[in-house]
Amino acid sequence: MDKTIVKAVFIIPFYDKDIVQLFDTIESVKYYIKEPYSIICINDCVKDKNIELLEKKIISENVINFVPDYKATWPRNGYGPLFCKIYQGMEYALKLYKFDYIIKIDTDALVTGANLFEYIDNYFRTNNNRIGLIGSYRVRADGEKRTRWQWALYLFYLIYFKKLLSKESLIWKAYKTKAQQNGYKLGESVLGGVYVFSYECIRKIIETYPYNSIVDDKLYLTKIGEDVIFSLLTFASDFRIGDFGRPDDPIAIAQNFLPISKEEVTKKNKKLIHSTKKGLNGESEEELRAYFRSFRK
Repeated sequence: MDKTIVKAVFIIPFYDKDIVQLFDTIESVKYYIKEPYSIICINDCVKDKNIELLEKKIISENVINFVPDYKATWPRNGYGPLFCKIYQGMEYALKLYKFDYIIKIDTDALVTGANLFEYIDNYFRTNNNRIGLIGSYRVRADGEKRTRWQWALYLFYLIYFKKLLSKESLIWKAYKTKAQQNGYKLGESVLGGVYVFSYECIRKIIETYPYNSIVDDKLYLTKIGEDVIFSLLTFASDFRIGDFGRPDDPIAIAQNFLPISKEEVTKKNKKLIHSTKKGLNGESEEELRAYFRSFRK
């Protein structure tokens, strides 16, 4: 089967409560992205009416409703199961498309500026050619440094105390070791709200670490963030991570709030933001989305 050629595939996981936000996030992609793209919505809805609403309002030639395999014995809405679902979506993207980048964004992220790919292309062209994953890595848009210790301690807890991961698991024994040989420090990662994979990097990860290995390792039982696992696998696949979310970079990313004010997002012409859940000055998600929507005319 011939693959469809696009500049990028956007991966957006969503739940029942995220439907309205999903619509707005997709509209921001449609407004600002002029290059050929596809959007794969990773469907984790329970209520059929929300799935039907998605099909009716959104699904088109370049917006796909992807329903991943899900086992009844898996915990619901946890980080581990989410990683497994996103991974399936990325496998699906590789089968269907030839692309330059996969961009994973949450439903509380927005595209807020034009020419995003000009900046992404330039970053990969001018930086170390072994960089395969970029995002908010070591320094946030407000200049605050990100740390890795919380995830490092949690990984040790899972192995040696909780015993949800085996010390012999492929990801812990083989890939962690390979990643550390390549300079990986346990627990470091891009922030999961928004990140960008090069085609070469995500292809190598998928080929090296097939989905059945993920299931065998029982990652679905854990609460490891998908961004942490993908970052480890990036190093294990002989690639590196790059900072793309510093004060002068084109994205502004923090966990549950905007790291800079909405006005500064506009003034600095940021292209991608996360999270719209809360503004730096206390604005609600509705207020933030209305503010950024006012520029999409």
